[in-house]
Amino acid sequence: MWGMDIVGKLPRAPGNRVYMLVMTDNFSKWIEAEAMTEVKEAQDDTKGGNGTYAIQPGIRAEAVIPSEDLVPIHRYGCQTAEQNQIEMTRSLDTVDELRESAYIRMASYKQSVARTYNKNVNVRTLAVGGLVLQRVFENTKNHKADKFAYKWEGPYQVESIVKNGAYRLMTMQGQILHRPWNIRHLKQYFV
Repeated sequence: MWGMDIVGKLPRAPGNRVYMLVMTDNFSKWIEAEAMTEVKEAQDDTKGGNGTYAIQPGIRAEAVIPSEDLVPIHRYGCQTAEQNQIEMTRSLDTVDELRESAYIRMASYKQSVARTYNKNVNVRTLAVGGLVLQRVFENTKNHKADKFAYKWEGPYQVESIVKNGAYRLMTMQGQILHRPWNIRHLKQYFV
């Protein structure tokens, strides 16, 4: 199924073309556009409430882009109603396979993007009992300190693993911190 729209009046292009016929294949989202000099409206068309012309149900017309006159396409080979019905039935029979192959291509593409993205990821894990430094945030740092102030504080000891990448810390005196810390805000402390 194709969607069709006429865009215009546009600034004058070479050949006095001021309208554009745009057609979109609703299945593949393929877009074709052709510049046109004029648009003739059918006598039976009535203007709709939004200012566009609606085609009446009794009118049968095939939308043909002028460039398709020069290049033979599949639609011209199936011009009879019987042949068109056979081709539509054949298309409906293969739509599940087409959809499945599109899903397979999409999954393959997602996997290749994930591989490319993840090839530079370094997985870091911390062991229970290990020593870490905790990042000093803007709201917790000493505002009287200058730009040479410490960006890390600690050391802290990893008390337990809460989830993947989240750790509960305890001070060297044995006091457990009130919330778990994400591994992004921790750095392993080497003595």
